[in-house]
Amino acid sequence: GSEMCIRDSNIPNTLKDEVAKTWGKPNSSDRLRKMRNTINTALGAQKAKTNASQQAIEKWEQDLSYIDNVLKI
Repeated sequence: GSEMCIRDSNIPNTLKDEVAKTWGKPNSSDRLRKMRNTINTALGAQKAKTNASQQAIEKWEQDLSYIDNVLKI
């Protein structure tokens, strides 16, 4: 579905090869791990804010739960 468009999409050609390598190939465990780490970093930064967005926190926590429990990396 559209929720996971990054996971199964190609990295745009405008990105340097080295950056693209860190994301792995579409539908790979490397891509999923990178997505999980990126979401987790954003979640931690959001939680550290004094005026944190509860909506963002809830959505990212749901994303992490989906990755961990459904996609199971």
